[in-house]
Amino acid sequence: MKKLLTACIIITLVFSLSSVIFAEPLEKQVEIISRKATSTPVIDGTRDAVYNDQSEVYEIKIPTANAEEPLTTGKFWTVWEDGKSYWFFELYDTTPNNSAGNSYERDCIEFFIDFAYERVDGSYGGQDYPNIDQVRILRIDDGGPVIQSTSGDDDTFLDLYPGFAWKVSEMANGWSIEMVFPNAAVKLGGKSGFDVALADDKGEGRRQSHVFFANNSDQAWQQCLDFGADLTYVASKATAVPPVAEVDKTNPKTSDADMLFVILAFVSIVCLISFKKFAK
Repeated sequence: MKKLLTACIIITLVFSLSSVIFAEPLEKQVEIISRKATSTPVIDGTRDAVYNDQSEVYEIKIPTANAEEPLTTGKFWTVWEDGKSYWFFELYDTTPNNSAGNSYERDCIEFFIDFAYERVDGSYGGQDYPNIDQVRILRIDDGGPVIQSTSGDDDTFLDLYPGFAWKVSEMANGWSIEMVFPNAAVKLGGKSGFDVALADDKGEGRRQSHVFFANNSDQAWQQCLDFGADLTYVASKATAVPPVAEVDKTNPKTSDADMLFVILAFVSIVCLISFKKFAK
């Protein structure tokens, strides 16, 4: 009987440890919503009242591993109409710079969208994936492409997405971008994958601050599955002051592996108690 109880305890402990060591990492998608617009935003770089009335306020503040302090952060608002997604970004950076050799290291945002929620495992964009794209919008127009994307720059991009419009404006405490992105997948009950990154060159000719909204792995440029947020298009609401929505990536939900560990640990305790009882 003692040998049986001993074997039971050993096997249980082995399974408990293996459930922790070999558990798959938990992927946590940030859930956000876009409410239907009660009036059409004007793409003029001014935050229309409809954003305040219908959108939550989302913060862009999760740094990448190489980001340097102090971080440059931002906020965004979003609403939708049938076939159109509207966005307004405020980016709090008072040091405009455009000297970095690589455009992605200049003051810019990189907007990642998977309109039809296809969740392609790998690269995306262009004619093969017309519903998925990365769009980089630069703060300063230096005569080169202001819009750069996985599907092409400026005119090439606009040919693929007719009706896309944007406006970059300077603010006292930074800069802003307003844009409308047309896509047939934008409709009530629809779901899109999404993320956005903010880059800032503080004057050294390189990207010094780099923050994301949801997934800071910095792989979204080549991996659609790294778009860290799920965006659902919902109905309008009664006018109210929106709260600031905090994104917490540090406290993920309990995974199945964690639950299995708890159960197996409990079984181990029961076996130990039984062993002591029969050993007397």
